[in-house]
Amino acid sequence: VWSLTLVRTAPDCGGAENRGRCQRGKCACRPQFRGTNCELCRLGFAGENCSFTCSLHGCNGHGRCRGTGICECAQGYARTKHGTCAACPAGTYSNATGMAECLTCPSGSSSAAASIAQTDCTCDSGYTGPDGGQCSACVAGTYKEVEGSHACTLCAKGKYSTEMGKVSEATCTGCPPNTDSLLGSHTITNCR
Repeated sequence: VWSLTLVRTAPDCGGAENRGRCQRGKCACRPQFRGTNCELCRLGFAGENCSFTCSLHGCNGHGRCRGTGICECAQGYARTKHGTCAACPAGTYSNATGMAECLTCPSGSSSAAASIAQTDCTCDSGYTGPDGGQCSACVAGTYKEVEGSHACTLCAKGKYSTEMGKVSEATCTGCPPNTDSLLGSHTITNCR
């Protein structure tokens, strides 16, 4: 007498490749996989039955859809918590594709929105230094009205300024009557 026993084998859900896992004899696939064995969706599609695309997800024209169904944002943009691509705000930059967060400009500098390199960070008014580098406050006796790597301007002869990081010539105070000072004087005692 022959006895026939059917052995039910679990499907290959690609657990070793992290495509999905078996639950109650069926595959529970990750979003970019589908089917009875969690096959990879074709490029640019994801979700149930591979019907979801990045364009629906919202790359906003500032990135490309990866095979995983996730937006790979262009330089100057970063992925939001909702998976879309948003421009890096002023004072930040993104120098590579696919960044999840924008990088902050060095202290004393700022950049325009959607900046793509650290060198887009230029020193603020009242600060000086190389584009993309560390910016230092203009020392006492100087000021800087414009943004960028320009040098700070010395207070005129016969004036002085005791404060750092000033943005206007108006911060240079005139010496008392019958006294004079050299260019870039930083204290009233320089008035002689």
